[in-house]
Amino acid sequence: MEENNVHVVATGGLSPQYHLVKNVIESAKRVNRNIVAVVGGGIISADPETAMESLECVDFGVIGEGEVTMCELARALENGGDFSKVDGLIFKDCSCFKKTNPRKDIESIGTISWLDYEGFDIEKYLEIPLAHFAGINKNRMICMLGSRSCPYHCTFCCHTLGKNIACDHLMIFFCRT
Repeated sequence: MEENNVHVVATGGLSPQYHLVKNVIESAKRVNRNIVAVVGGGIISADPETAMESLECVDFGVIGEGEVTMCELARALENGGDFSKVDGLIFKDCSCFKKTNPRKDIESIGTISWLDYEGFDIEKYLEIPLAHFAGINKNRMICMLGSRSCPYHCTFCCHTLGKNIACDHLMIFFCRT
């Protein structure tokens, strides 16, 4: 992080991954206490205020889908912009949390670019096992977006991405290379 002059660290996950998410953010803050920490995913979207309180050193939470929000947040950080104009955020403003307007859902996930791994040592990444992903614990796998949301309507689930199923790509959850 120091060698590459990193200014922003972004991560996310679901509530069961709380300790992993917190560890990433706290580790980044130990390296540079001024680094901007951003967290997204279901852990924030399900209950933004509670998550932000629990992950106390997080600077910004992304509520809902984050692709557009992260780009706008990056622009605002780079240009000293007004964060309150970036839809889909929660952040601390004085002593309370401020939530911006909800981000409109991406209607077609086919409009989202595939991940660009250039600049990452992809061979090293492929050797790290995805810990119990879908009951699979193997090397040389990459998660890929195949759909969003869930087709079921369980009464105990808060559906952080809504109840509309978005599926524009072949359902591929991992890729053996």
